[in-house]
Amino acid sequence: MSFTRTWTMAESLNAVYVSLAALFMALLGRIFYMQRLHPLSRFPGPWYATSFSIVGAIVSAKGREHVWYQYLVEKYGGNGPIRVSPTMLLFPRPSALRDIYRDPQLNQKSTMYGSGILGPPHLFTTLNGDQHRALRKALANAPWSIGQMRKVWESRFDDLISLFMLKMHEHAVANGTICLSDKFVEFAADILSMVSFTEPFGCVKNQCDEKDIVKHWRKGLTWLAFAMRFRSFGLYILNIPVLGAWLLPEASPETGMGWLIREADRQVTRREMQIADKSFDGQPDFLQQFVLPDSLLRITYRC
Repeated sequence: MSFTRTWTMAESLNAVYVSLAALFMALLGRIFYMQRLHPLSRFPGPWYATSFSIVGAIVSAKGREHVWYQYLVEKYGGNGPIRVSPTMLLFPRPSALRDIYRDPQLNQKSTMYGSGILGPPHLFTTLNGDQHRALRKALANAPWSIGQMRKVWESRFDDLISLFMLKMHEHAVANGTICLSDKFVEFAADILSMVSFTEPFGCVKNQCDEKDIVKHWRKGLTWLAFAMRFRSFGLYILNIPVLGAWLLPEASPETGMGWLIREADRQVTRREMQIADKSFDGQPDFLQQFVLPDSLLRITYRC
């Protein structure tokens, strides 16, 4: 014999009411904590933005951040820090730093830029002191000291600069129209790929955005800004295995960040096979520093 119980309409409504009441109390509790008990509660700012990070995420996604900050400065003044999100302060003038860093324990870097979309933590991002110190130690000796870098890489950088100037001259002779800022971005992409993988992607040589990396990066800036500023979304939703894999760039061999992820994996695998057979005798790039078994850089990333 089995028994089944069917919920009545009244019981279903009661369950909905209880859920809504619990949600309302949770939101009310968060607002109270953010406005009265949080370490940053002493700084002025709109209660809705300082209680929920989604407000700043929406403002950023709509491209109105500069207008928003100007409004806050006009409303709260520019003499001291202004709280613009639950964990972020805006300092309208340098003197506000004294109020922000009034306690050494507060000298912690924001996780806004720690989305993970550009890989594991690295030197050229916002990191806490301990993490940054470990990465600096990993790259403190040859071939990454300033003297060694100049000796090994300066001539190659000069060659790429000369090639860039030649291409710009060709555009001028042909009376062509170009977007100079795009060309500088492509030049920077070649520099980064050269230092990482020895050979540049070829943006300067071919005068194009190779594999549309820059194009796809710009296309995803709105989405990336939203994910970085909406803390709960970045910390929890993106870490859900299936959903996170669907939202993050696909490792496609064709174009964009997906191609870059696949290419980096391919380069690492190929370099590991090369050094397994014999010692590496090419240019000392970041990839070589990473794949060395005793590399502090590799140990730091694994940790």
